[in-house]
Amino acid sequence: MPANHLIERYPQVAVLTKYSGVRVPVCRIAQPVMLANDLLGMPGMKQRHNIAKWVILSGILLIALVECAWRAWGRTGQRLYDFELLRASALLWMHGANPFALPPASLLSQAIAVERTPITIYPTTLLLLSPFAMVPLALAMNLWFVFSIGMVLLLIVSLVKLARWPWISPATIIFSAFVLAFGPIQSGLVAGQPLIPAASLVMLALWAVSRHQNILAGLLLGLAIAWKPQVGGPFLLYLLYKRQWMTGTSSLLLLAILSVAAIAPIQQRHPEWPQTLQSNVQFVFAPGHLNDFETSNLTRDHMLNLQLPVYAICPSRAVANVVAIGITLVLLVIFLFVARKSDERMMLLEYSIVACLCLLPAYHRYYDATLLTLAICWAIDAIKNRSSKIAWIVLAPMTTFFAPVGLALTMVRNGRIPMDVQSSWWWNTIIIPAHSWILLLICILLIAERIRIARPQSSGAPHGD
Repeated sequence: MPANHLIERYPQVAVLTKYSGVRVPVCRIAQPVMLANDLLGMPGMKQRHNIAKWVILSGILLIALVECAWRAWGRTGQRLYDFELLRASALLWMHGANPFALPPASLLSQAIAVERTPITIYPTTLLLLSPFAMVPLALAMNLWFVFSIGMVLLLIVSLVKLARWPWISPATIIFSAFVLAFGPIQSGLVAGQPLIPAASLVMLALWAVSRHQNILAGLLLGLAIAWKPQVGGPFLLYLLYKRQWMTGTSSLLLLAILSVAAIAPIQQRHPEWPQTLQSNVQFVFAPGHLNDFETSNLTRDHMLNLQLPVYAICPSRAVANVVAIGITLVLLVIFLFVARKSDERMMLLEYSIVACLCLLPAYHRYYDATLLTLAICWAIDAIKNRSSKIAWIVLAPMTTFFAPVGLALTMVRNGRIPMDVQSSWWWNTIIIPAHSWILLLICILLIAERIRIARPQSSGAPHGD
């Protein structure tokens, strides 16, 4: 096939040849792009290749499923650290004790009791976890894992429906495999994180918005915020910006009801609970502690927020916070300006940008990158429909999230990284905060794509309820 026809048929080749700087024949560059595009169901697949295509796709899905089972199921019985602590606090809440006090060791397994830390959650999470506190610990752990697996499947189904893909299609299979192999989701399963149901309910709420089921969307989003406010909250703010008043009202109403039900019993028996919670927050964010971004924290590579790389460049907490928040605000203002007019064609792209922006300015751990499944879904859909030249550039760095959480510092603890490497600037500035840099890059690329799409538009009206 002539080079100009290749570039016309596969626009990704033009991006690769323009920016790679490598002088090789265009047909050689086009080969992997042609194969991937064919697997995604784009034009160019001949009939005789159909069997091979489905064999390859089935193999990819099977490998992802086995890898997810090995990482999540194989290790979950030993951990579920977050779930155990939160369940114990929910048990304290049910029995009228202060749930933000350190849970007694008798409520935890022996391994978790040794490592227990104060909890820093919104009280509604305790209310939603109370059914799991009504049964013995071993049964509760198994029920939670089954519940979490169901939530992951719900996440996949919601985004497939949002993208309007057929159930049996190359895009659906590749996306499902990507999600199953995605490290943040596996990390959330292993830790027993409420992030899993929160993220899944957010995706389901966004699907309901696309079907104009505004009250249902609001209830689902309110439930997601009740599980984890920092995950569902940004999407509620975005929908309010888009004048989805009915969605916002129903979400806030449900959240208010759940908040009263969760807080009233604590306030009646332990009015000092806000001070206890504040003390817990100060403890876990203290220099060198679990949620701190300074180099003295040995698990800092679990974090995604921009303070991590900024602090490595300029070791000042104030500077790190100002720069991280400043960069996010600049990107947010640009995004809100170009997204002020609604278009359903851009919905998935805008949701992806919201997911990236909410992870940048404040504390977020590796499993919170589960929200990036929105960007993965958009990229696969854009490749499938040949609607964006940068979709491959967005999707490629996402593969770095296939790595298990904390890989770099795990290698350090195992003695595989020499001391001179550990103290080098590139190790602490590039390697340790690699996912923070990748998150920033993806966010910039997605906003640039939204600007490109908005450029030819000259009219349109905001869509509301």
